[in-house]
Amino acid sequence: NTLNQIPKTQHNTMSASASNSNNIELGYNRYGKTHVRLIKVNRHDEIHHSIAELRVQLLLEGDFADSYLHADNTKVVPTDTCKNSIYALAKLHDVTPIESFALVIGRHMVNKYAQVTGCQVLIEQTTWNRTSSGEHKHAFQRSEDFIRFARLSVAGNGSDVRLVSGVREWTLLKTTKSGFVGFDQNDPWTSLPPVEDRLMRSKVYAEWTWVQAQQYFKNPKQSLPDFCSIFKDVLVTSTDEFSGDPKEGTFSASIQQVLYQVARKLLEKHRELVTVFISLPNLHCWEYDMSKVGMKNSGDIYYPADEPYGLIEAFVTRQKSEKHRESLLSSRM
Repeated sequence: NTLNQIPKTQHNTMSASASNSNNIELGYNRYGKTHVRLIKVNRHDEIHHSIAELRVQLLLEGDFADSYLHADNTKVVPTDTCKNSIYALAKLHDVTPIESFALVIGRHMVNKYAQVTGCQVLIEQTTWNRTSSGEHKHAFQRSEDFIRFARLSVAGNGSDVRLVSGVREWTLLKTTKSGFVGFDQNDPWTSLPPVEDRLMRSKVYAEWTWVQAQQYFKNPKQSLPDFCSIFKDVLVTSTDEFSGDPKEGTFSASIQQVLYQVARKLLEKHRELVTVFISLPNLHCWEYDMSKVGMKNSGDIYYPADEPYGLIEAFVTRQKSEKHRESLLSSRM
C-alpha cells in the first residue's frame, strides 16, 4: 500500500544508545497516523459546491527516544493529535492543491512542537468529476483513472526539505507501433523471440521533484508553482509520448525509450522540476492460441497476463545522485 511506503529521511536519524554489552541501540524511528480520510466541501453558494477527497499519512521524527528506551511518553505527540491536526488544518486552509496542503501540515508540526525535528506527509487525492457532462453544480461521480499524490519530507528542523508530486495506478495501452528486437538471442536461457509489432500496456507510476521545496516550506507567503496545471501537463505529455502521432502513430522500440522521452520532455518544459522518476511495468498481452478451438488468431484475441511482468524504472534528472539508487533498494513488490 502506497501510504506505507514513504522513504525514511536517512540524514535525520534520531538514535539513542541502550548502553549494554551487546552494543544494541535504537536506530532511525518515526511514528504518526496513517490512512486519515477526509472530504472537504467548499460551498460557493447554496447549490454550487466543489469537493476534494484525500487520504493522508503523517509521520513524525524527533526527540522521542525516551518513549522507546524508558517508557517515558512526555515528549510524544499522540497519533490522535496528528489525526486531529489534519482535520483542523483542513478546516483552516485549502486542501488543494495537495502539495500546498502537505506544506501546511509539515510546517505546522515542525513549528509547533520543539521535539519534532522533521516529518513526512503523504497525501493521495481521489478524483471526483461533476455529473451531467461536467455541468452539475453539486453532484459528482468518482473517477478510477488514476491516483494523484504529493509527498513532503522535512528534516533538520526545515533545513532539508523535499517535495514530490506524482501519479500512480494509471493504465495506458496501444495496439500497434510497439516492438522489441535487437537483443541478444544467443543466451540459452532466453526464449523470447523478437517482436516487431505488439500490444503495449503499462500501469504508470511517475513522480517529479520540485527544485525550490525548501523555500516553499520556509516562506508561507512565497508564490508557489501552479501545481495543478503542471500535473495536467504531465498527463498530456505522457500520453502524447506514449501514443505517438494521433493519425499515424509513432513506433516505440522499448519501454525504456518511452520512459526516457516522457521524463526528458517534462524536464525541458518545466524548469520548476529537478528530477523525474518513472516506473513502467510491461504488462504483457499474449496472443491467445486459437488453434485450441480450431480457429486462427489474426492478431485480434489476446490474453492480458498480470504476472509475471517486466519492470522498467529510471530517474531522469538535472543533478546526478547516488541517493536515487538507495531510494529504490527498499522498493515494494
